[in-house]
Amino acid sequence: MSDFNRVRLTWKEAAGGLYGYPKQTQKDCEVAIRKVDKKTAALAQQMFQRDRNVSSFLKVHASRTDSMSARLLVAAIEPWERVLDPKLANEKEARGERGLYGFSRKTATLGLSGCTDLRDFTGSVAYSLHSRRAARYEQVTGFFDRHAGEGGCSYSRILLSSYPDIEVLKAAGLDKSASVPEDWLSED
Repeated sequence: MSDFNRVRLTWKEAAGGLYGYPKQTQKDCEVAIRKVDKKTAALAQQMFQRDRNVSSFLKVHASRTDSMSARLLVAAIEPWERVLDPKLANEKEARGERGLYGFSRKTATLGLSGCTDLRDFTGSVAYSLHSRRAARYEQVTGFFDRHAGEGGCSYSRILLSSYPDIEVLKAAGLDKSASVPEDWLSED
């Protein structure tokens, strides 16, 4: 074995990132946070353009159910509300069927589907990170936990709550090996 390979095998990753975690772990987590942030902004813009009352619905939903996705969407909609013309903000809503929390069914359905879409996207981003960095499970979850607590990052909090357990990838690996025929080990 050459000296290069020996050094390469024994090299440890330096903890030079935030909270004492390796820089690569920090970068991986920050990429996931940016992906969720962009998706949240896009969903908020779409929802607000379809129904301007969705912000009020999401505020009530976030307070009553402690929904992290609703809180993130409310924060992303706030800049849109600030630039809204006050004349448009006072539009009267047409009377129709009422849904959750007394809002129109259209508004309630839009708000809940936005929360579901955000949670679903966050889960797929978290699983993608987990499938690529399963060996660093403790580092990734630890970084998200510290960044949510000390950094006050809501995106880290929702990613941590959506992050799969360590057994998920191992179970997926076992499922793949189950498709191998049983007699492949038998001697002829």
